[in-house]
Amino acid sequence: MFNLELIIFFYLGNILTELLLWGDYFKVQAEKALGGNGELVPSAKACKFCKARDICTARAENNLSLESEIKLKPNEIPKDKLYEYISRGEDIAKWVADLKSLCFGYVP
Repeated sequence: MFNLELIIFFYLGNILTELLLWGDYFKVQAEKALGGNGELVPSAKACKFCKARDICTARAENNLSLESEIKLKPNEIPKDKLYEYISRGEDIAKWVADLKSLCFGYVP
């Protein structure tokens, strides 16, 4: 029984250490964000909860860059890019809805 207790003790100790390190990391990230120095990494998942999603220049640049990325040399979209374009297109639609909400004061 002693060995099992020891294993549990070390396992829980490792989890606690990982949680404390994770907490330290996010504390630093939160301080950066609150100070206006955070990294802007737009994505459909991240922007969903962001208060600045409708006025974020990083999100705008990310969404507007899709047009320049599509190069229709063979006159068709490559099949390996379809899912990426659909995903980004859905986020563009959400972004436009956020812009409308900001400009016109309504939520679709």
